[in-house]
Amino acid sequence: MHVDDIFSTDGTGLDICRAVMSVQRFKFLMRHLRFDDLNTRDERKAVVKRAPVRELIEEFVQASQQCHFVGKYVTLDKMLDTFREKCTFRQYMPNKSAKYGIKIQTLADAR
Repeated sequence: MHVDDIFSTDGTGLDICRAVMSVQRFKFLMRHLRFDDLNTRDERKAVVKRAPVRELIEEFVQASQQCHFVGKYVTLDKMLDTFREKCTFRQYMPNKSAKYGIKIQTLADAR
């Protein structure tokens, strides 16, 4: 899905996105927001592919673990979010209708 589609006012966009910020503000943030130190990126990428966002993801996971306790009935689900751009962790899944994308795994609690 393209950014302009998300902010569309023709009924296909997401109302919550327009309520939070304008499409221009979102594009500005996407262009300028950085989560890593460019000076040490190459060193970290040699160890971890997702080095630019690793610290952010780890903090998110830690905060999630402190706020949520897994219940008795859980299931692991996976999906492929369509993405054809250049990306080192893009996946190819021949059995899916959209064969290229980013694999997202979720642990869903029945509660």
